[in-house]
Amino acid sequence: MIRKVPSSLLIVKLSFLIVLGACGPIKREALVKRHNPIITSFDPLSPLSLGNGEFAYTADLTGMQTFPEYYEQGISLGTYAQWAWHSFPNPAAYELNDLARNYQAGMRQVPYWYQFSPEDDTKLYEAGEWLRENPHRLHLGVIGMEILKKNGLQAGLEDIENPRQHLNLWTGVLTSSFEIEGSPVQVITLCHQEKDQLSFQISSDLLTEGRIKINIRYPYAARGKYNHGYDFSQPDAHSTLLTRQNSRGVKVERLLDADSYSSYITYNEGTKLIQTEKHTLFIAPPTNQNVFELNCAFAPAQKSINPSSFAENIAMNRQHWPAFWESGAAIDFKGSSDPRAHELERRVVLSQYLTKIQCSGSLPPQETGLTTNSWYGKFHMEMHWWHALHFILWNRSGLVSQQVDYYFNIFHQARETARIQGYEGARWPKMTDYRGLESPSNIGVFLIWQQPHFIYLTHLLALNSANEQEILLKHLPLVEATANFMASYARFDSTEQRYLLGPALIPAQECFDP
Repeated sequence: MIRKVPSSLLIVKLSFLIVLGACGPIKREALVKRHNPIITSFDPLSPLSLGNGEFAYTADLTGMQTFPEYYEQGISLGTYAQWAWHSFPNPAAYELNDLARNYQAGMRQVPYWYQFSPEDDTKLYEAGEWLRENPHRLHLGVIGMEILKKNGLQAGLEDIENPRQHLNLWTGVLTSSFEIEGSPVQVITLCHQEKDQLSFQISSDLLTEGRIKINIRYPYAARGKYNHGYDFSQPDAHSTLLTRQNSRGVKVERLLDADSYSSYITYNEGTKLIQTEKHTLFIAPPTNQNVFELNCAFAPAQKSINPSSFAENIAMNRQHWPAFWESGAAIDFKGSSDPRAHELERRVVLSQYLTKIQCSGSLPPQETGLTTNSWYGKFHMEMHWWHALHFILWNRSGLVSQQVDYYFNIFHQARETARIQGYEGARWPKMTDYRGLESPSNIGVFLIWQQPHFIYLTHLLALNSANEQEILLKHLPLVEATANFMASYARFDSTEQRYLLGPALIPAQECFDP
């Protein structure tokens, strides 16, 4: 591999080092903390998320998911994990190849998995809709509070007084405070950085009055290309079973059609647990204390997990997040006289936080990460360049290396796609899921600009690694297969003496006939 650094880039690097030497090292804690988000009013477009790249939880102004309906028309409140997928039943046994439709490519016909309309063919349209929708991301559970007022009625959003929510980016701690009829409530929310787990600490005298309870609602999967993830209108379509229950916790086993998972909940001694409905748990804290701690972990059915305590969780976050911010590169605009500097710096810091919790997992992220569901929760491989590349450029390659391994997991599928279409090598999918199967479409299947991404990611990973040759050798089969497809896709026009890309092809604008 030949490296040639432009002289202009060397000048920029030297200038940066000179400035850095003059100003001294960046005080990273101060840099990060001056952009800690603070929210003082309910806004359906401004919930805050906690996560670890594999799991994320989005909270409202109470620090929990107390008023999810208010956020449904904005950014909905999700609880998602990279492993959590669900498929609706497929009684008609729809398969992707049912939707193959041939397009002329030079002198031959190439099959693409087309999204038929109802006018084309009702049965094929239904097959396409099912295959696009399944599998989809699964909302694992809505975790909120039920707070009673003095008159015994449940407090609504309008009863939340003097709210203030603060996310400490340096430690990953979300602190939410408010009042109910003058009585203060504080909620501290944490996401474990190695487990798919949440921890909550609620402090209020309302606990001693029995006026605060936790409710956990387990939903059925929601339908729709853009959805808030939960459907509580079909209680008979899934099951919620309490097992291993004792005075300090419970295991909850979930079954939705052919998919299953578990949640593990721990709480203070003396807590009462009531399953009021099929899929709703009410957790009543003991009334002899004004501080209550709740831990809730999620895992696939075949995996067991032991929730960490609140103290262990907060200690881990206070260790993990500073280590993240101290790693890699940083930019400090504080000394700039440009009026735009502070806002630019704020966006840099918050983008690093958001991409860390949303885009650093074992799978490429969907376009809305693990906050909410878009495009059924599937991810779009043409966007992976944007989602992954920046980690390497900020010298945080470790956060994305396992995600690049996803290409190895779906390599067989990409080769099969190329084979079916009569090309060499491997053709990477566009809109897909953990299996790497293409989603039927009258647009996405014709895109090709995701193809070189793997080569470029490999190039940067190698350049930024002490084991350059090891990475190149590991990735070589996929690099060659990627290049072989690209070379065989380009068709030589002997009349015009040039190579053509397509048809069938849709470019990035996604608005042309293939």
